[in-house]
Order: sequence, then C-alpha cells, then structure tokens
Amino acid sequence: MTPPHRTAALVACTLLGVARAEGQSAPAEAPEPPIERAPDEVIIIEDERPAGRLAPGPVATEQIDREALRATGATTATAALAGRPGVWIDRGRGGAAPSLQGLGPEYVVILIDGRRQVGRVDGAIDLDRFATSELDAIEVVRGPGAVTYGADAIAGVINLRTRAVDAERVTLAARADHRGGSEARGAIAGGTAAVAGSLAVRWAQAPAIDRGVADPATTIAAFDDAQVDGRARVGLAADWRLELDAGYQYRDLRSVEAAAGGAVLDRHNRVEVAGGQLTAARAGLGTRVAATLAVSTYRDQFAHDQRGGASLDQYQDTREHLIDGMVQLERRIAARHLVSGGAALAREGLTTERLTGAGRNHRAALWLQDEWRLGDGGAVLLAPAARVDVDQQFGWHATPRLAARWDVTPAMIARGSVGLGYRAPSFKEQLLRFENPGAGYVVLGNPGLRPELARSLQVALEWRTGAWAAMASGYATALTDLITARAEPAMPGAATEFRYANVGRAYTAGGELAVGWGRGRFGLEVGYAYGWSRDPETGAALEGQPRHRGQLAARWHDPADGLSAAIEAVATGSRRYGVDAAAPVAAARVELRARVARRFAAGFELAVGGDNLLGAGDADLDRLAPATYYLALEVER
Repeated sequence: MTPPHRTAALVACTLLGVARAEGQSAPAEAPEPPIERAPDEVIIIEDERPAGRLAPGPVATEQIDREALRATGATTATAALAGRPGVWIDRGRGGAAPSLQGLGPEYVVILIDGRRQVGRVDGAIDLDRFATSELDAIEVVRGPGAVTYGADAIAGVINLRTRAVDAERVTLAARADHRGGSEARGAIAGGTAAVAGSLAVRWAQAPAIDRGVADPATTIAAFDDAQVDGRARVGLAADWRLELDAGYQYRDLRSVEAAAGGAVLDRHNRVEVAGGQLTAARAGLGTRVAATLAVSTYRDQFAHDQRGGASLDQYQDTREHLIDGMVQLERRIAARHLVSGGAALAREGLTTERLTGAGRNHRAALWLQDEWRLGDGGAVLLAPAARVDVDQQFGWHATPRLAARWDVTPAMIARGSVGLGYRAPSFKEQLLRFENPGAGYVVLGNPGLRPELARSLQVALEWRTGAWAAMASGYATALTDLITARAEPAMPGAATEFRYANVGRAYTAGGELAVGWGRGRFGLEVGYAYGWSRDPETGAALEGQPRHRGQLAARWHDPADGLSAAIEAVATGSRRYGVDAAAPVAAARVELRARVARRFAAGFELAVGGDNLLGAGDADLDRLAPATYYLALEVER
C-alpha cells in the first residue's frame, strides 16, 4: 500500500486501535458472491482496503485490533478496554465489571468467538479473566444492534476474537513488573488447508496491593492464574469444515477484608472455568450455514476465615453451567437482499448455598433478518430484523429491530437503529439469600420478579479522508420494570433487609466523539464520551456511572527500525455510589500509561512501559493499582 493509503488506514485501524465494522453484512458488488465469514466474524477495515472505503454494514462495531493491543501493552481485556471513552470498567470485589451506554454489566454480553461466557459475580463477568495474548481483536457492539447475540444484550456486546489457527507461528513471552507481578506464556499454531490447530498456555501471578492505611484490608487481591487453550480446524468435502476449541482456566485469588466491629477476614476464591465449542460450517456460492454446540462450566469456591475467631467463617461453592446449540443460515437472494436467520436452544443452571432453591432454566430463540439494498449502487441499506425468545420461566418475548446505513459520500456514512430488548431476572435476583452479619445486612431474592424491557435508539456518523478520521454517535435507552435491591422496614436491632424488586423506570442518553489524525510515522487520537442517566423514582443518576470520559493518545511507529512508542491519557469524571446526598462519591481521575518497544530481527521484541503513572485511584471506590512499571520480552516466529 502506498504511504497515503497506509496513513488513512492507520488512523482507522492500527493508529486509533479502532475499526468500524459489521458482523451481519456482505458486499453487494456481485449478484452471487460467496459468503465466507465464520459464524460470528466481522468484516474488518484493514490496510488493504481502498482508501476512503468504510465498513459496509448497518451497525458499527468498534474494534481494537492486535496491533493496537500490542501498542498499549495491555495483557488483559480490562486493560485493553480501559482506554476507550465509551467503555466504563468499574473495579470492585467481584473484579472488573464493564458498562456500556450508561448501563451496568448485567446488560453487557461477553463472548469469545461468539460463545457466551459464564461466571457472573454481582451481575458482572470479570474482564480480568481474559488475557489478550491470543486475541486477534476485541469487538464492541453498542446497543441491541445484532439479533444473533440475544435480547439481553441491551447495552451491547463485547466479543473477544482469537487468532487464526492456520497462521503458522511459535510464540514465547515473559513479563515482570516492579511490584512483583509476572507472566509467562507460549503458543504454537499452524497446519495445512485441510488440517490446522493451535495450543496456547499462560501463567501469571501478582501479590496483593494495599492502598489504604486505616485498616489491614487489601485493595486488590493477590492471584495465580493458569490457562490452556486448544483449537483445531478440519476441512471436509463439499466445502464443509469442522472447528473445535476447548479451554481451561484456574484462578486463585487471596485478599484481606475488614468487617464491622474490627474483625479481620482472610478471603480466598478458587475459580475454575472450562468450556468447549464444536462448529460445522459451509460457505458456498451465495449461501453460508453453520451449526454450533457449546458447553461451559464455572466453579467458584469462596471462603472467609476470621482471624482470632470463627463466628464469621464461611464457605460457599458456586457452580454454573451452560449448554447451548445454534444453527444459522445466510442466503443471498438476487442482488439486493441478504437474508439470514437462525435458531438456538440453551440450558443453564446454577447451584450455590446462597440460593433458596435450584436455579435451572431452558431457553429457545428464533431470529430473522433481511439486509435490503436500495438506490443506485446500493447506497442505502435497510436491515429489518426480529427475534423471538421463549423462556421456561417468563414465556415468550419478541424484540424487533430496524437498522439503516446511508453512504452519503465515498468518505462518509450515516447509521441508525431502533430496537427492543429484554433481560430476564438472574437466578440470584430471584432466589438469593445472603447474610453478612459482620456488616449487619441481609440480601433476599424475589421469585416474583418480571423481566426488564428496553427501548433503544442509536445514531452515528463516520467520516474519513486523507490523514483524518472522525466519528460521532448518540444513543437513548428507556428501561421499564427496572430490577434493583431496595431496603425494607426492619425491627429495631435486626439486620437491614434488602430485597430485589421491579421498582420502575430508568433512562440513559449520551454520545461519543472521536477524531484521529495520522501522518507518516506519527498518529494522534482524541475521544470524548458523555453519559446521562436518571432513575425517575429517586431523581438521581444510575449508580456508579461517570457522566464524562475523555481520551488523548499519541503513537509513533517506525517499521524500518522496528521502534514504536505510545502514550495515552484517559480522564474519568466523578461517580456517585448511592442515591442520597450523603452517598459516597469517587473522585474524578486521570490514568496515564506509556510504552516503548523495539522489534529486532528473528521476531524478538523488547518493551518497557508503565501503567497508571499518575497513581490514580483509591482503596475503596476506585480500586486501581498504583503506578506500575514493567519489562516485557517476546519472540514470535
């Protein structure tokens, strides 16, 4: 690619670390083109695309590609997404919880190669569980934009896309930081057109971090993390292929907590996650079909050991499993219609001492979508879609959606979508009974809960020309039958009771703006996100959501010398945790990180960097590790 073209592409992809794409579309240049996408793959803007060509689909996908992951030095999905203004990650005792568009983690679906992940704690899946070492990209779809992923993806979807198994490589890497944390990993991949596979292993550990001085409680837990993942692909006759992936992860987390009355508790979580997926797929002339079967299991053994006593000791064994199957069909009809549909079945279960009953449920879903191109050259794309979910407990719910894209000019596209979504109450919201005598409260579930319903509007405008790229977007979401825990009247001296209930409505609205510029080896990106939310019953904003976030990033890359450097600053506004005037407020903060790397011959790379260089965060509401400096080595051939 010539330098001007590469500059534009770097702004859209490598420089910004973000590409805009769509996982439900295909080009329309030929009447019957082959459809070669994997079941949950997106079409990516890469350097090889003609200059000025934007993503072809009606719903935009923000993508952090592999080069952007390397440039920031991020080792987990948490670190990779922390710099995006529109993605807020709240760090609590349950881990790193992602929020999108002003809605909490219970409205965000986490996928790996399209497979749902299990193991929610307080409604969130901990993003620290997912390493970036074997990721090709992280994709973020905001709002209920894709019917394939489920009606409960009200805030959006985060999909972690792994590297191709047929890209021959051997990787060895190590990393250490000045606080005692370390990581070692290795991977091997390769094969032929008929058979290919990959195997990756990783081990990481870090000591506990204590940012407080008033009590012995730790801020961030010590951990040991071991992981192994294997993938295989086999080509069959008649353009069919089989894909198999399986993985196992072991996490051991240790921390210290201070209870009311001065008691000190040693906390221990032993987490095991295992899963696998088998896919049979065929990509032919104008038709694509795929069938998948996935199994996931999660176990969390939690223990509290009171120092100098036993009254607060406890042990809880939580086990969750998910079995789901899916069939998808995509067919081009004439030149202007691409029709896709599918069906899914799922069985999920949860057992834990905290539940008053067995958590079991079965779900089924059907969806259909038509991408219809209008006008000369297909400049306008309409994509009506509908999904029907049938739940064993809550009956059926229809969630239609309409998305559109207009190619205003070769350098500018406009997108918009409206849609419905719903989220069924979780097992814990229905059946939980959790007592914390040290803190003097009890949390109770409610079997009579109703599903939450959502209405969402999304609009976006994207523009790219020469060295510049820009994006502006806006959203609005209305939730009804909002589920939250509310305090109930209690007898004097009794523990305070909180019970889950459908309490009313909630509204969120906001937007994002991003501008990027690249010239030669240098690139610059500026981003801002605004989020407004309101609970009409309390008149307050939704808990823990910042109203303002901003980002400034600069990157420099010299391919000839193999030298690269990146610096990024992210500012986050204050957040209130509660609804009354006395509720605690996390102060505004600025995170700063920087990295310098040199790639030598034979695939060897040496990198040094620092995270949170300004020491943002605290010991309670904003659990960030203080400034940390690291050295990383990698060999890939």
